Amino acid sequence: MTHEQLAIALQSALGIALWCAFLFWLYPHYRIEEFRQRVFELRQKMFREAAAGRIDFNDPAYGMLRTTMNGMLGYAHELSVWVLLFEATQGPKETGGDYRAAWEKNVSCLEARQQKIIRRLRSEMDFETLRFLIMRSVVLSTGAALIRALSHVRHLNRKFSPHAAGWFNTIDSTAYSMGRENRSGHRHINA
Repeated sequence: MTHEQLAIALQSALGIALWCAFLFWLYPHYRIEEFRQRVFELRQKMFREAAAGRIDFNDPAYGMLRTTMNGMLGYAHELSVWVLLFEATQGPKETGGDYRAAWEKNVSCLEARQQKIIRRLRSEMDFETLRFLIMRSVVLSTGAALIRALSHVRHLNRKFSPHAAGWFNTIDSTAYSMGRENRSGHRHINA
């Protein structure tokens, strides 16, 4: 092997190593922080709705959604498509009952306009979670880029959103449970 071939081999190996570091270390960390920022913004949006008097800080639905968002914030580094699939087969962590039933009970106590606000906020959180799950995975994000090139995301979201709400109960229930826990070694976030 000549010096020139050795130099090319070393440059190629370095390039591949840097590309792998980007794809499998920097990119996933960026996506985690981006997801957390988006959930923080949603939580702030919910706080502004309550501060404006459109929903009550003491409503159980407000507290449940805030706790679920806190769970998403603290749980983001563990959240992936594989975790979602595992949680779906194992069932959600114990939250003291069925998350969907508790959610519907808490939301049903609200006035119609308050229900609309709180449901919209949860829908936005679930959409950001789905977006995060797709974009965190190199394989899924590549597939998503191809899908996006073929169709408008808003059009897909309008068609997908009503059918996907039930799928998110498992992940929301787990995030809610984790948001309620103060596990050592994990952040406990309060709003």
